[in-house]
Amino acid sequence: MPTTEKQLAQRQRRIGASDVAAVLGISPWSTPYDVWLDKTNQLVPGAGSEAAHAGNMFEPGVLDHFRPELPRLLTGQRAYRSCPELHLGAFCDSIVESWNVPADVKTAGLYGPLAGDWGDEGTGEVPDYVVVQLHAQMICCDRPDHSSPYGLVLAFLGGRGFCKFKIERSQDLEEMIRDTLPSWWQRHVVDGIPPAETLPSPEVAKRIRREPGATTTIPPDIVQAWRKSEAEADEAKAKAAAFKQMVITALGQAEVGDAGPAGSVSYKRQTHTSVSMTRLRERHPELCEEFKQSSSFPVLRYRPPK
Repeated sequence: MPTTEKQLAQRQRRIGASDVAAVLGISPWSTPYDVWLDKTNQLVPGAGSEAAHAGNMFEPGVLDHFRPELPRLLTGQRAYRSCPELHLGAFCDSIVESWNVPADVKTAGLYGPLAGDWGDEGTGEVPDYVVVQLHAQMICCDRPDHSSPYGLVLAFLGGRGFCKFKIERSQDLEEMIRDTLPSWWQRHVVDGIPPAETLPSPEVAKRIRREPGATTTIPPDIVQAWRKSEAEADEAKAKAAAFKQMVITALGQAEVGDAGPAGSVSYKRQTHTSVSMTRLRERHPELCEEFKQSSSFPVLRYRPPK
């Protein structure tokens, strides 16, 4: 289910369950700097990835699939739970109401090979960032008279289908979360100090709010290091292209080359089908006009000193 504007506003005021893995430095998608930029309102809204959009579309179907074995599974809208003393909030995809157990829906392997450590169904063998997210949700779902004993991951995995995983609560991980979040929020969100030894991920860096035409001073050594690395990369790319051409030449008229202990190579013709935009514009300019779209993004360029 897509995230609403109200839910986005609530996320801004808390560390989200999906942010905790980034804060702890174990998220494959986000960094602590990303979370800091988001919580200090320094980002313009993002469109989201196709994989995230697909996950939102699949979510109701995954919940419906597991409903017969989990009749108390709440569906229809995400349930918001929070733990104010940790500045933590969680939008649970669902909750098994009678057990006070959060259930998180995951889809993986829809746009390519299945990535991450997904173990056997029924176990707690899921990627580390998912384990952390479920623990954050369990903390938020705790009631004075009843703590969440475990969390569920309801998944649809490419090549495997529907799978259910049970994440047992870990006291050590919970203590790590409880020890980290309050001081992290105070130092980085309240005091406004960016996290050290971390950088924003490339896609998040594109969304940083910038003042048009504004100029600031930056360390010259990082610019010099960037330019040097670019030159070295160009040199390496040119060298790789030359060796590649040598391999192709060595094949002669063969399609496959046996390099013994170095393995083998193949050079076979492939077919690629695409739409000719030139012909489409010539024959159906109205269609091109109807479906054209524009996008904007920052581009880093270098200008040598005067």
